[in-house]
Amino acid sequence: MKATIPKIPLARLLSLSKAQFLSHFPPSLRPKHLAVGALIFKPSPPTSTTTKPSLLLLLLLLKRAAHDPAFPNLFAVPGGHVESTDPSLLHGLQREVLEETSLRVRRVVGQIDPLTWGDRRGRRGNSTAGASLQLMFVCEVGGEDTTVRVDAGEHSVGRWVDEVEAGRLDMSGGMRRVVEDAFGWRDGVGERGGLEGLRG
Repeated sequence: MKATIPKIPLARLLSLSKAQFLSHFPPSLRPKHLAVGALIFKPSPPTSTTTKPSLLLLLLLLKRAAHDPAFPNLFAVPGGHVESTDPSLLHGLQREVLEETSLRVRRVVGQIDPLTWGDRRGRRGNSTAGASLQLMFVCEVGGEDTTVRVDAGEHSVGRWVDEVEAGRLDMSGGMRRVVEDAFGWRDGVGERGGLEGLRG
């Protein structure tokens, strides 16, 4: 089952502070921790036989450091905890992406189902009560340079991967569902003719 979270329009949601967002939950269902995740796509680069970028889109995944206490050596999307000092969820998302990748979030173009987990790390739950809740946003990053510079204290490498390669990487079950949903979102946007924005 999916976690029940407040239905808030995307632009409004991004403008909320951590406290404002959590206030939408009844006390009995309020998450203990709030995090954000960034689903960042870019076009596959041109090959030796082409001069234009491919229509294939790649997703950015980061490999957690070997000393990570929760998910050592597992791949995940960029993101992290929203701080009480972040003026908004968007600010927290931008801050986390910049800190972890050196990339700047230019625009948020969509949202997929969040990830929740409780006492057992990586377990996707169906209740937000006392759990960790990570909201997942599809983002565009600014500039032509998509070189990822990871913080060695948190991650060992950043990789742009297609759907097949992503399926071969080690990640938690909950994160694998997020990645699958991200590629599904991308395919759905493509069917509606909306990928041009993501292709730059």
